[in-house]
Amino acid sequence: MPSGWLLSLMAGLAAAWLAVGAFLSSGPLRLALALVFGICLGVVLIRRQSSRQARLAREQFKWFLELIMTRLSSGATLERAIADALPDMEQLLGRTAPFLIQLRTAVRQLEARRPLDELLLDLARTCACPDAARFFQVLPELRRTGSQVASFVRQNLRMATEQLQLRQTVWAETAQRRTEAAFLSLMPFLIAAIFRGSFDDTTSALMAQPTGLAGMAAACCLAITAAILTAGNSAPRTQKAAVWPRSAKTASAGRWAKWLNKLYLNGLPAAYSARLLLVLAGLRQRFGVDTASFWRRKLRLLGLSLLPGLIACAAMPAAWPLIPILPVLASVLQDQQLLSAERKIQDDDRLHVPLLLNLLSALLNAGLSLHRSLQIACVSLQPETSAAAGLFCDLERAGSQLQAGQPVRSVLNGLLAVCPIPEAQAALLLLLRYESAGSPDILQLLDLHASSCWTLHRNAARKKLEQQNLKLMIPMTLDLAAVLLTALLPAVLSLQVL
Repeated sequence: MPSGWLLSLMAGLAAAWLAVGAFLSSGPLRLALALVFGICLGVVLIRRQSSRQARLAREQFKWFLELIMTRLSSGATLERAIADALPDMEQLLGRTAPFLIQLRTAVRQLEARRPLDELLLDLARTCACPDAARFFQVLPELRRTGSQVASFVRQNLRMATEQLQLRQTVWAETAQRRTEAAFLSLMPFLIAAIFRGSFDDTTSALMAQPTGLAGMAAACCLAITAAILTAGNSAPRTQKAAVWPRSAKTASAGRWAKWLNKLYLNGLPAAYSARLLLVLAGLRQRFGVDTASFWRRKLRLLGLSLLPGLIACAAMPAAWPLIPILPVLASVLQDQQLLSAERKIQDDDRLHVPLLLNLLSALLNAGLSLHRSLQIACVSLQPETSAAAGLFCDLERAGSQLQAGQPVRSVLNGLLAVCPIPEAQAALLLLLRYESAGSPDILQLLDLHASSCWTLHRNAARKKLEQQNLKLMIPMTLDLAAVLLTALLPAVLSLQVL
């Protein structure tokens, strides 16, 4: 285990021991709670440390691009630019930063006459920043094909700068809410410590009884859980994307499933049914989803939801309205789950489409062909989770088609047919025009369009962070419950004694 992870785990255990001590005195119960919550808090601290290291790695990569871009603009070679950037990077980062250590090793091997292409591939394998790994992986091919390295570096610098600015702007917009939640998470521990110090002998004896210990243990669990949720919410984390199963063939939906389909098509309001059926059709076209399975799951859900209503009606005849209400409610919830998952896929697409367009623009402006640029983009842009969904699923399929020898125009038409984002559709049309005409003016239009698409990235990142911060209501509610339980428990126990 790395030393940083061990320190984070020890810090979590120590903080949990002190936090539980504000509610409970020394004893087996305090030790057990401190051990359980200390491990959870240590995991949260490890994740925060990983997020911080990823952010620092992206900032260091941006500084590195700025330095080598300055050398390349003055006419230096790429080897000379990397070697000259080392002293300035040492002034910015010190001498113990991981990226600086890797860069220093590469410069030493470069002075020992090791080929630069091999060093760049080594940097791509060891870099903690995905953008840096993609950058170093593409550079050797640009050098072999005689492409414009300076143009590629300039475009990557613009992408890195834009991403960091967007992250800082969006993060600053919600700083107040996160600060309020952090201060509120400390209140239960302060109130518990103050109340315990003001107890007289009678109240202390009451709180030492099993009822008092159970109440304080419950308040302690609520307060520490809220603190862990608040700390975990403050650290940017990767959200699991909605993944739709693929099917090789569509099974028969059955008579009842077809009847449900007709009911949605003809019997429900068009504003509701048309949207749901369009989503199902889009998922079938884009991911090969077996839409018949949706109706079969709805039938099973309707059957299961009838059971609680029948049982309640048998026990209490007046509860007969539950028999039609529960199936309708279950069906609506399933529909909303489908629509919510489809919206999440589109939000993820809006978040990653600008990265794809800017990468393609950088590769094309550097001099690579459209076929090779699309291949690199399909390989370089990988999903943050183990399963591909949305745009990543489309790129995975496009990469397989290119590898199978399909023409790039056919692949672009396939991406255009399933793309739900209008801005991405416009960019794909520009790529089709460039594939047929090859005009530099089209590349300029694509560059401008890719730059304007950062608005999509900004809005998607803001929406994602707002949804994440909305979850702060859960720890705030737990904090309030812990404060009320801590303040009222001694009074309630005293009244029971009287």
